[in-house]
Amino acid sequence: MTDPWGISGPLFLWLYAGGVLAAFVMGLLLRKVMWPRERPTGPVTVEEVAFLRGGPFRVVDVAIAQLLQTGALRVERSGTLHATGRPPRTSLEQAVLHSLRRGRGKASLVKLLLRRHSSIVAIRRSLVNRGLIRSDTFGQILVMNLPILLVFGVGIARLVNGIRLSRPVDLLWAALILTFALLIGRLFKAGKSKETTQGREFRRALRSHGPDAHIRMPVVALTGVAGIVALGGLAAFPDATVSMALASTDPMRWSGGGSYSGSSDSSSSSSSSSCSSSGSSCSSGSSCSGGSSCGGGSSCGG
Repeated sequence: MTDPWGISGPLFLWLYAGGVLAAFVMGLLLRKVMWPRERPTGPVTVEEVAFLRGGPFRVVDVAIAQLLQTGALRVERSGTLHATGRPPRTSLEQAVLHSLRRGRGKASLVKLLLRRHSSIVAIRRSLVNRGLIRSDTFGQILVMNLPILLVFGVGIARLVNGIRLSRPVDLLWAALILTFALLIGRLFKAGKSKETTQGREFRRALRSHGPDAHIRMPVVALTGVAGIVALGGLAAFPDATVSMALASTDPMRWSGGGSYSGSSDSSSSSSSSSCSSSGSSCSSGSSCSGGSSCGGGSSCGG
């Protein structure tokens, strides 16, 4: 019995598997040729570090922290943010204030509303250009998968021919299903950010505060409230009362971000517990009353 196309079933399966692998590599090369990256020469900004450590939510954390520092925002011990009327300095800070309904709201809601803000989209694009993260659009992924689709089409043609000739096609069915699952899985990744190897190493160096982070990529000085929150999230805000109020109501702390250690937990707890409803003094330097609002290191009135 003559083999279809002059190729035996087992040989075709090997050729098909090799074709899918070659098409995968060809798709990666196609992406590099069609969308070359122009890596910026400037240092990685505080907001970009925040994105690497905790994604879009951490970038909003930095904006909230800066608004708290300048007095444009205050926060109650319940975690509710209040706008004070002071002007913001950046478009993202302006968006934070606008997202507060009637001038007040929760940090978690603000993060959900602003996770796709144009400023954050620009930060993601910059990190992609630097090679620290990868974020492909649906169109890019579709173009990358064209070689695999071509091989998949050849497999479909072989399947139809095999069924028509009453040949066993179970293994070919399985190979086609796996290929289809691969294509669907890659399409679902459209628009999602993923760290590259370089980005993962860079973030680990930042976590350990190692000097090699600055060797791999120049970084702005991670000092002040913005730098602290970029690395550790709102839970690391230097005012213990404010950090406890925000962290206790924030379900969106990313795994890449900082969290309370044992010592900071205990110190923050003691600071928070020293605020009574009658308005006693807090160890953080802020005085709090029952319905008070707090700013970083500032006094809180009833």
